[in-house]
Amino acid sequence: MKRRGFTLLELLVVLSILGVVSTIGVTMLFRIMDHWDRTTRTMVLELLAGNALNAIREDCARTLSSKTSGGGFKYSRSQAEYEYPFGVVRCDNDQMTLPVAERNLRSREWTRKNVSYSVDWNGGNMPRLMRKSTEGDNSFGMAVAEGVIGMRIELHDDREWVRGSMNTPLPKILRVSLTMMDPARPDITVTRTATFNLHVN
Repeated sequence: MKRRGFTLLELLVVLSILGVVSTIGVTMLFRIMDHWDRTTRTMVLELLAGNALNAIREDCARTLSSKTSGGGFKYSRSQAEYEYPFGVVRCDNDQMTLPVAERNLRSREWTRKNVSYSVDWNGGNMPRLMRKSTEGDNSFGMAVAEGVIGMRIELHDDREWVRGSMNTPLPKILRVSLTMMDPARPDITVTRTATFNLHVN
């Protein structure tokens, strides 16, 4: 007698296999989507870090010598903690001030200004890298990049990279590292480092 159709056991086996295959497919799909999301967010953080480091590079290129500026370089180092819903991130929280030549937009003349870079914790909101330009009693601050949770500054003493102190003289070479974090995905962080030559006498 010729058999028609499938037995109940065969149907159950087929359904079980299809269920396993579907589960694997869905799992792989979510992994691919997560990988793509992580990749795109990392690229955005790298772009923001690059733009912030370029801003620092421009100021370093216009740094005035100690003789011309009468000093003005200030440096401090510390550490800070950033709390988010899933944990705590500990980062370097260094700050620095450079004496730079900056052109006045109205008079078109070059003037001496002190430019400071620091991480602003923004009242518990997403931290950001701030640039503050000061001339006499006048100052102007602006956010250079959002998502910067740490800044590490190192100075080269003609032998090796060191961490400076408050009374450190104007160095010839700076190395700045910025740590970025995605506000929507705190598990995604990026650290980028750049070296800057200070062409001063």
